[in-house]
Amino acid sequence: MLSPNTKYGAYLVFHVSSSAWNFYDYPVDAVIETSGGQVVTGRVYLDPRRGGIVDEGYELVPLAGAEDPEEGVNLPKLRVDEWIEVEIGEFFTGDKDELVTFSLMEILTGALKGGLVIEGIEIRPVIE
Repeated sequence: MLSPNTKYGAYLVFHVSSSAWNFYDYPVDAVIETSGGQVVTGRVYLDPRRGGIVDEGYELVPLAGAEDPEEGVNLPKLRVDEWIEVEIGEFFTGDKDELVTFSLMEILTGALKGGLVIEGIEIRPVIE
């Protein structure tokens, strides 16, 4: 249950295995929808290198352009618990209980992807 009339941030919490493929060149489209009709869209990178995260387990080559990401695309960050998180977006809850759904999609390449390990979606109040 989420508190009514509250602004929340939604974060994808994940790891990318050392044998992952096809996550590195394009951002992923993220969508948050509430049953109250609110739709929030954003773009995120799932590539740990774009957030400056390099784990010794990853055999990754240097990423050209990683220091100059596409404008408006959220970058991943390493958490204290060693998982990686990226902000999907923010949404506001109304007066009544609402169903909130999340989706991630990348269809520009048409390529299969593998090695993404998802811990979950973390929802926390935005403190301004």
